Amino acid sequence: MLPFTFAGAHAGQRPQSQSAADSAGRARIADDFAAASIVAKDNFAGQVDFNKVTKASITGMLRTLDPHSMYFDRQQWEEFQNDQSSRYYGIGSTIIQHSGKVYIVSPTERTASHRAGLRYGDHIAGINGESTEGWTQAQVRSKLLGPEGTTVSIKISRLGIDKPLEFKLTRGPVPLPSVANYFMVGGGVGYVNLERGFNTTTYDEVNKALTELRQRGMTSLVLDLRSNHGGLVDQAQRVSNLFLYRGQKILSMRGRPGVFPSKEFVANNTSPEEYPVVVLINKFSASAAEIVAGALQDHDRARLVGENSFGKGLVQSPFQLSDGSALVLTTGHYYTPSGRLIQRDYSARSFYDYNLKRGDKNGTHTEEKRTDSGRAVYGGGGIDPDVEVKVRIPQPELELQRVWFDTVFEFAHQLTAGQIQGVSEFKL
Repeated sequence: MLPFTFAGAHAGQRPQSQSAADSAGRARIADDFAAASIVAKDNFAGQVDFNKVTKASITGMLRTLDPHSMYFDRQQWEEFQNDQSSRYYGIGSTIIQHSGKVYIVSPTERTASHRAGLRYGDHIAGINGESTEGWTQAQVRSKLLGPEGTTVSIKISRLGIDKPLEFKLTRGPVPLPSVANYFMVGGGVGYVNLERGFNTTTYDEVNKALTELRQRGMTSLVLDLRSNHGGLVDQAQRVSNLFLYRGQKILSMRGRPGVFPSKEFVANNTSPEEYPVVVLINKFSASAAEIVAGALQDHDRARLVGENSFGKGLVQSPFQLSDGSALVLTTGHYYTPSGRLIQRDYSARSFYDYNLKRGDKNGTHTEEKRTDSGRAVYGGGGIDPDVEVKVRIPQPELELQRVWFDTVFEFAHQLTAGQIQGVSEFKL
């Protein structure tokens, strides 16, 4: 999932016309770009790939605006829209790259890969007659995806079987759920893990999880928004609406005057959930996740635990271009109910510094607001938790985690292939 927050009212709109002066300025820029391209083509020592040149030029232009405005080529835009729709068309397997090869991790139930019997540790050695040697995980994924009803042939190398296995699979819809899991922790505490972003089905998934947990005796909730990169703002509004009373503000949006008018979004729930709520956030919680966390905190509806969040509160509006590509531009800012700006300052930082220092409040607080009960909360640097719990992983431990993963992967790989003796006799 790409970490973008969208305002649905602007989705897919076309660029607007500008004044004659603006048009003349753009014409001069286009002439300069064309002249530079000709010089490069005629004098560069190697071959010039103008598709790459154009894409890099647009990307560079957008990075002078802010860290989140981006350009998608046609294929990237189609993939992004599939991600936002909570489903895509493929064989239905989670894949992972390990030691230069791409493996099946888990087939999704009721998909082509599950029906074919693909399993953990299967090495994808070929696709449609091409060897995957040297391919990245992204390259394998792009070949496995395709229109619904089309077929893809894959060659599987399975541990313990000498000859490769050949499968011809029909691509079909594969769900991309937002809720990773939910369960009762004990003592009436329910837990919902919402780490996979806000997609078209997020509200329905959360509502279903809460309903089932209530039936199991839930009297309080832990809502886990850690590492949730955001997504569709209307889904964040609907999730917030589950816990807020009618008339309580969820967020406001302030755009460029005369272009994108300011808006307020208010809850309309007459019978919201009333049990205590704790929301978990970390430095990777962004955009739509911060909208939910900020709304519940400002109305004293939940206590936030964890780290300061990422600090991305930009209205991201897509503008589709004539060739099927798209620009995603910042057209406004989001504010919490108390008036806190979610977005952290990026004016004095490079693109890379901004993205590396996630959850950094950029120094002292400059914007103090109050919750409904009068508690001080601060804006302009993400969402501060009420109870700070920092997670710091030393570099040696990161290396240990990598070694541990390699060991676990190889053990599970051999175990599923039946190559570890005596497992059937092992009892707990």
